Amino acid sequence: EMLGPEFVNSATHVVLLPPNRIFIFGGSSLDPDEFRKPTLPRAEILDMNASPWQTSALNCEQLHGDLWCGGHTFLADGKLLFVGGTNYYPPPPDPFYGGLKEAYLFDPFTETWERLDDMQVGRWYPTLIRLADDRVLTFSGLEFRTPTETPETNLLKILFELVAKMD
Repeated sequence: EMLGPEFVNSATHVVLLPPNRIFIFGGSSLDPDEFRKPTLPRAEILDMNASPWQTSALNCEQLHGDLWCGGHTFLADGKLLFVGGTNYYPPPPDPFYGGLKEAYLFDPFTETWERLDDMQVGRWYPTLIRLADDRVLTFSGLEFRTPTETPETNLLKILFELVAKMD
C-alpha cells in the first residue's frame, strides 16, 4: 500500500528514528545542479505520530558537503553517524564519482547536526560497521579524487590492516 505523504527529495537513505519517525536523506540525488546550488531540502522527517502523517524539511545548513551516497550507522547513544558522500560529479563519459571526506553526527532527539573531523580517505558509498565498543569501521566505496584523477581501488587488505591496528 502506498503512503499518503510524499517526500520532496529522493529517499536515498532511510532510517527509523524514535519515536515512530522516518528520516530520509537524499542530498543532491544524482542531480549536478542540485549539487552546485541546492534548492530541495537535503533531509526530511515523516512523523507517523501525527494524524494524518506529515513530512517536514530538516535543517541541514550545517552540512557543507553532499552526503548523497554516503554511509550511516547508529551509535550506542542513539545518534546517527554519517560519513562520506559525493565530492565530485563526473562529466560524461567518466563513470567515477569522488568520495567525500566529511563526517557528521545527527542527533534524532534535537534534530541537529554536529560536524566531526574529516576521515583520512574520502568515500563514495562506504560501508560502516559499528563495533561492540562503539567504534566504527568505514571501508570500501570510491575514494576522494579530483576531476583529473582515477579513483583508487580499495582492497580488503586495508580492512585487515585497520583491524590489526585496533588490537
